[in-house]
Amino acid sequence: MMTTPRFTRWISLVALLSTLAFALPARANTWPLPPSGSRLVGENRFHVVENDGGSLEAIAKKYNVGFPGPAPG
Repeated sequence: MMTTPRFTRWISLVALLSTLAFALPARANTWPLPPSGSRLVGENRFHVVENDGGSLEAIAKKYNVGFPGPAPG
């Protein structure tokens, strides 16, 4: 079965746009290297938890950190 150049271009465009749609939201935090002899990387951040029924999961999402799940077992 032969494919037409127009169909091939269309498939290529769909593949490119799909790849961009999935790749653009990816991001990561970057931190400067610690001073020599130190193992600490990053910075301290503080968050005051309001008594309005907010969840730890929402706070973790806001600061782009992992949310600890239950221990296995």
